[in-house]
Amino acid sequence: MHIRSKNSEVASGDGAGGTETSAGGTTGGSNPDKVNTPPTPKTTVRPNNTTIASATNTGKRPEIKNQGPKITQSPQTTQAEKTVAQPDEQTGQSGDDALKQEFLEAIRGWQTLKKTAVRNCDTTILSKVLSGKALDKQTLAIGWLVKKKDYYELIPKGVTVDRYEEVPGTPKRYAVYAQVKELSRLMDQTTNKMLSERDDAYKVKYTIEKTGDHWSIYDSDVIKSTATTPTGGDQSKATNKPKH
Repeated sequence: MHIRSKNSEVASGDGAGGTETSAGGTTGGSNPDKVNTPPTPKTTVRPNNTTIASATNTGKRPEIKNQGPKITQSPQTTQAEKTVAQPDEQTGQSGDDALKQEFLEAIRGWQTLKKTAVRNCDTTILSKVLSGKALDKQTLAIGWLVKKKDYYELIPKGVTVDRYEEVPGTPKRYAVYAQVKELSRLMDQTTNKMLSERDDAYKVKYTIEKTGDHWSIYDSDVIKSTATTPTGGDQSKATNKPKH
């Protein structure tokens, strides 16, 4: 006998105890109301924590999910950023060293110009590097050479600036403590004969001031002087030589 309903058809035969539900797709069993769930997709685990989930009878491509740790790359620090992050701790000192170098060049400039001035007995060029008391002192010293009809051959041997300090007052001046070495020969203008020779080493306190766009020596005082014994001729002639 056949019983037909809207959604299902049940067929029974002689001696058969089985039931078939067409709509549910279930065969066997005694509960006609049970509904089957779709089969669970298979999961395949590959190395490196990569999982492939495959759907059953869906016609879709497997979905690949990467469950590995997420790596975040930090930006690289540029050289400019490093410079800003690490300022030069010697910046203040470098400014002091620059000023010290300027004073050293001013004294060297005087040594070079003095070599020409005492050789030619020329006072007109002194004002290029000297001013004030220093200019007056060296003008008188060269005047002494002219009066005696002598001149000096001067060989500068080095200048070292030990330290400096600002002198209070106006205009702005600095006391610069330096060491000066030079070899000098007193010569007779008439015969070009060497009258004496000295190998001098001075410790000098220079007073240096700004004149226009350059430094000039305003004053100078010998703190300590060492020299070899003058040789030849009238040694007294070496007493008033232009110094420092």
